[in-house]
Order: sequence, then structure tokens, then C-alpha cells
Amino acid sequence: MAELQQEIEQIVAADEKRRGVEWSVLVTDPEQTAVTINKSRVHDSCSLAKLAIIHAVELKGPNLDETTKLTQGDKRPGDGFLYNFPIGYDIKLRDAARIMLSESDNTAARIVVRALGGPVAVNNILSSSPLDLHLTRLTPSRGDTYRYGVTVAGEIARLMRHLTQKIDDEAPVIDLARNALHRSSRWYGLRRDIDKINGADEPLRHWRKLLRAAHHLATPLHERLLPPQHSVYGRLVDSEWTYAASAVKDGSSDDSRHEAGQIGQFIVVAMSQGNQEQPYGRRHSSNEVFAKIGKLVRDAGKLDPTQ
Repeated sequence: MAELQQEIEQIVAADEKRRGVEWSVLVTDPEQTAVTINKSRVHDSCSLAKLAIIHAVELKGPNLDETTKLTQGDKRPGDGFLYNFPIGYDIKLRDAARIMLSESDNTAARIVVRALGGPVAVNNILSSSPLDLHLTRLTPSRGDTYRYGVTVAGEIARLMRHLTQKIDDEAPVIDLARNALHRSSRWYGLRRDIDKINGADEPLRHWRKLLRAAHHLATPLHERLLPPQHSVYGRLVDSEWTYAASAVKDGSSDDSRHEAGQIGQFIVVAMSQGNQEQPYGRRHSSNEVFAKIGKLVRDAGKLDPTQ
């Protein structure tokens, strides 16, 4: 694994020199840490906070079938489609949690946080986690909700492995989280749907979001959730495909781009801050770094991209 550490260090150093960003990278397998670069650097968690939120659901154990009504305070634009739903829309906590992960829906995340008692309550729950989450916290904002939070690569890696590994007698919320992360609609960097490789659908994203929202409005939410599917995803880098046949979660803010994923037996966390370009979109420079790291990890693990 020393060679993998060196290769990833070179990729990260080149990007830091070119763009002036700061990177944290952590690659682990069940038995060892394979790569570590600034793993204790504190970052804005962006949507990686949703991994901590679903873990808080696991720890508190609320009734996932409890129904709540969408409030104005829940609404937050960005990823997902619940922002387009009307005030008073009924939604089960189970559905909100699943959409929070699979669609990275910001409004769904606020619904789940509210059900747990607010961001301060979530932080108190996380402080008792057996995963030793000492730095992963939500940042409360006006109206007793949250925007993002802070975290470090090491704690995100523990959360991702906990949420994606198969264990006996697991809590229902872990199965929910694993299925949602496996079928995530996100297609950046470490994992990317190959039928979107040419970027032809970029102008259609806004319209697809509106059409999807209208479709969901006409049908009960739990009936519209897609069944879990374990697909092979990839991205073309240096004329080769890089694949991750498992789970992924990404996060973006004005100056940050993060990805955490499961690639075979490996957990990969790559976090960048100080970005000066638009944080969204597949052509973001950090996505190229994510993809190169994913390819190196796949090759190091001798993973078959067709499985």
C-alpha cells in the first residue's frame, strides 16, 4: 500500500499546487489504513453531514413509520425535490431519511433533524456514538435548524464503513441507509453512471427536477421510491474506466467538494476546500481527482470492474 499512498500524494499535491486547494484523503480496508493525507483536518461537512444524521437516527431509534408534515422551516433549496412540495405535505420519516441519502435532499435532511429534536439534540446523540465521533457536528442556524456542520475524514470513513458493511441483526435504519447509498443518484468522481459520461443531459437537470417533483406530487412518496439496486458505475479517466460497484455520498458548498465511497473492501474519503470554481457539475476539477483516486484504489485492490 506504500505505492498507493505515494501515487495519491502526487495527484493531490499537483492539484493543490495548481489550484491552491487543501486536500484530506483517507483510504482504509477492514484491517488497515492504506492511505492517509491530512485525515484530521477539519472541513465543512456539506452533505456528508447526512451520514451523521442517519447514524443519529440509528442511535435514537425513532419510529420510522411516523408521519410528519412538511413545514416552511424544513424547506431548503439545492439538491433533491422535496423543496418543491407544498407546505403540509405528509411524509414518513422512513421516506425522508431514504431520500436524504439517495437524492441528497436538503429539505428531507431538515425533516429528519427536526424529528430528532433539532441540531443540538443530534449533536448530543453523536457525542455518545460508539464510532468516536468527537468532531462531527451540525452547526445550528436560525429557526433551530441547520445548514451544514464540520467533520474530519477519519470520522466520515468510520461512518461510511458502519453504514455499508453487512452485519448480523442490524437495525432497520442501517439496511435503509445501505440501500439508499447503493442506489444514490449522485454520479460524480469516485462513482459515475456511464450513460452520462458525455454530459449531454446537463441542460436538462433543472427540468428533470421539476418533472420528478410533479410526478411525486401525484403519487404517495413511499410508492415512488425505487427498489434498491447494486449497479456498476464508472468514469473514463486516461482512457480507462474507474469503477465503484458499491456506495457513495458527496457534498458541495461554495468552496468545498467532498466524496466518500465504498469501492470493494475499501472505504475512500476525499475532501477538498478552498475551491474557487463553481462547486457543482461533473467537470469540477475536484471530480477529476476523485476519479483518479477511485481508479488507483480499484487497481490496488485488483477489483473486477464487471462485478
